[in-house]
Amino acid sequence: MDAVADLWAPEGTAEFDTIVVEFTAHGRTVRTGEPYRLDYITVVTARDGLITRYRDYWSPPAAAAAAGDLPNLLDSLRPEATR
Repeated sequence: MDAVADLWAPEGTAEFDTIVVEFTAHGRTVRTGEPYRLDYITVVTARDGLITRYRDYWSPPAAAAAAGDLPNLLDSLRPEATR
């Protein structure tokens, strides 16, 4: 997997204890061998040299598509009566 990242501190973070990383991962899926691209945002807060909060944001449909399983994900979101 290849990744490209941007790093910045959100405005209003006076002590710069929080960073935001936006990155894109490129690779090939194990299941299908198809290429994929997934975009991520990660927010990390640290105090006294320790990570105190970690949040990441990504797209479940994009991940399912990369894994070749998007139809199953979408089907699981439909009401049972319409499946």
